[in-house]
Amino acid sequence: MNLFDLTRSFLQAQGAQVQERERNFLVAEKPGLGGEVDRTCVWVLTRELRQGRNPLLVEDEYLNRFRGIRSKDPGVRLYLLVDTTEGFSVEFRNKASRDYRVRIQVPGQFFDVPFSGEESGSAPSAARRLAGDAERYERQRIPQAYRADDAGTTGSDLVEHLFDEIRRAAPGSEPRVWVVAAPAGHGKSVMFAALFWRLYRHFIERKRAQAVFPRPLPMLAEHLQDAAGPNVMGLIDAFMRTEFAAPMTRDLFQWLVEKRLALFMCDGLDEVITRDPGFIEYLEQRVTAPQSAPLILLCLRDSLMESSDELSDFLNYYREVVRVLSLTPWDRSARRAHAWVRLVGRTPRNGEPDPPRVAEFLRATESNLAMQQLAATPYYADLLARTFGDGGVGTLQGEVALVERAVREMGRREYQKGTLREDVLPLDLFLEWLEELAVLGYEGAGFSAAQLRELADLITVFVVRELSEEEQRALIEQITMGPFLTRSAASGRLQLTHEILAEFLAGRRFAREFRTNPGRFASRLSRRAWPADSILFPLLADALGDRIEDIAGLGVSEGLSADGRRNLIQLVATMPNGERVFQAGKLLVEGARLEGVRFQGLDLRGVSFRRCDLSGAVFDKCRLDKNLFEGARFRNTAFLGGSELGLASASFGDFEHFESVVVEPRRRFDDYQTFLQWARGAEGGPDVRKGPCATARQILHLFGKYIHLDGQGRRDAHEYRSLLRGRREPGAPPPEECVKAAVEFGYLVRGEFSQVRRPTGPKYGEMVAFVKDQTMSEPLRSLLDALCHVPGCRHAGEAGRL
Repeated sequence: MNLFDLTRSFLQAQGAQVQERERNFLVAEKPGLGGEVDRTCVWVLTRELRQGRNPLLVEDEYLNRFRGIRSKDPGVRLYLLVDTTEGFSVEFRNKASRDYRVRIQVPGQFFDVPFSGEESGSAPSAARRLAGDAERYERQRIPQAYRADDAGTTGSDLVEHLFDEIRRAAPGSEPRVWVVAAPAGHGKSVMFAALFWRLYRHFIERKRAQAVFPRPLPMLAEHLQDAAGPNVMGLIDAFMRTEFAAPMTRDLFQWLVEKRLALFMCDGLDEVITRDPGFIEYLEQRVTAPQSAPLILLCLRDSLMESSDELSDFLNYYREVVRVLSLTPWDRSARRAHAWVRLVGRTPRNGEPDPPRVAEFLRATESNLAMQQLAATPYYADLLARTFGDGGVGTLQGEVALVERAVREMGRREYQKGTLREDVLPLDLFLEWLEELAVLGYEGAGFSAAQLRELADLITVFVVRELSEEEQRALIEQITMGPFLTRSAASGRLQLTHEILAEFLAGRRFAREFRTNPGRFASRLSRRAWPADSILFPLLADALGDRIEDIAGLGVSEGLSADGRRNLIQLVATMPNGERVFQAGKLLVEGARLEGVRFQGLDLRGVSFRRCDLSGAVFDKCRLDKNLFEGARFRNTAFLGGSELGLASASFGDFEHFESVVVEPRRRFDDYQTFLQWARGAEGGPDVRKGPCATARQILHLFGKYIHLDGQGRRDAHEYRSLLRGRREPGAPPPEECVKAAVEFGYLVRGEFSQVRRPTGPKYGEMVAFVKDQTMSEPLRSLLDALCHVPGCRHAGEAGRL
């Protein structure tokens, strides 16, 4: 799109009616107050148009144009848009500005809408506060190592890497999406703030140099406090209302993003992404819109990539434009730099020896592997540094012990301040009350102020002596105003200050409940999927290690949800002797939805994973000899450990739900035959059975967007464009033909706008049977007959299930 067409679309995005009055001259009109018309005139004059012409004649021509327009309409806004101001005389620029009030601008100025903080240094905004935080971080920020999940490349500082990548991508024309993923406590928000600050400074520098660079737009959970609702449009509306100096419309915001004049950045919005399917849909629309080339950056917890179907699909379907980067644990140099910052107040200079306190701290945290792993996570490293003064670091042998200590210190601070008193409410009883609060938050994704007040009234049950009414009132007031509480910007509900602390406190209660009420424990387990890195798993594994068979028995004795079954399998995989439970068949794994589950160093020989959804699951240095994977879904499934895994003797069946597998060294297979050749290795192995034909596989992939492998519903509707994305089976009709035929045969239904919905009744039942068991009805066979180009094809595998 040339500069003239870009200008026209920019004015139209502002809601103006635009006319081309003459060559390279645009008039934009919008209704104003009192029936008036706001009129803007823009001349587009590039070097190419001036080439070969006398500069003085060009200047005289345009001064005459300015004079003519201004005499006819004194209130009109006049712009001369140039790709460079070089070649224009100072006299011309002064006369145009002084006599005719013409603004001579380059694209970086004309197409930009400033932040309110740039117009008024005192204007408060979330972006301004983020910049202030970043300046403070920058002086003591520890470089954050990363791994690029697509190619396996690594680096020492993700901020520097992304800054360089975004600068190189800025002049491009293809959409680019970066997803930064990490577990809780790994410093995503610090990385985000530091990156925003560098991009913003670079943007300002380029603008002053009259060059174009995307303005970074940092959307944060804080913006949701001013939003009409916790959804993507509410977020954008609040951002526009609070951050920009001039009125901004959704259309103009969208135009800036699609034309790569703004960088769409998000951090701390996991809850919104989970609750609002429209969030990912909005990103997809920006990526797929005609002539759209957005730059998008998302920072989120890594488990969200598996727990959110919408996000998982987006990452999978748009792999050609998406890059996932994971923050990795700190190495020794990063741990040392952090120790300096926390204990000395600055980073070390080159060659500078460690002072005694730093050296002692490093010895304590490197005393064993468990301590090194804790110190490699920023959140835990901070906890270790805070506990170092008490001389107890060397006694902490795992994250459970460390968080236990952190929780107790959090409580002790309230007593040291005089907020709470041991003779009234002992610390252990206060922590027990906090468990009640954590469980309440777990059950309801936070809690209301009224619920907090109601629970605070019960604090008097925990006190060890009678209190006067005044003492009771003071205690309740102190509890409800505690610094351990915060408000979720996404939901507006209260919650504990850090999710690790909340999970730890809730997990302590769950462990006790299992011993007294296994049914209630099972209910907690089924509430939602827990991230594989959640502290809930090691905490429960430590607390309930002696009851592992009873834990495994919940899969039979209790009616667990799909999430509950997944959590149970991950818990057993985390517990000592868990592999024996799997091998003995005491825990049914077949047919489970195991998205994101991690199996670490386990002997799983002979275990059946038939019909399991293994999307994002990781088998790291496990033994998988003679395992059964028939009917399993492989999507970004990781098998790490090479030939030691023993996959050569595993049985994979037809690979009817195969999409992708990742193996060491960060190698990806998108074709099941190639993966099978790798799995066989030098030992050889059984040939893959002849499975469904290419057309049947493509329809399975299409139906799988609506239905899980266990037959449970996944999504009721999809955007039409999202149905065209993802795996394209070689030899199958294009997805467009498959969707069209599925609609014609009644297996999909066109909805409002561009949505395509699943059917109800018998047709949906046929879809479920096809996805779950590859059972094919006669009407479904007719659909495949109409699509398949292979003469006489039965569409069925040798197993005869179709």
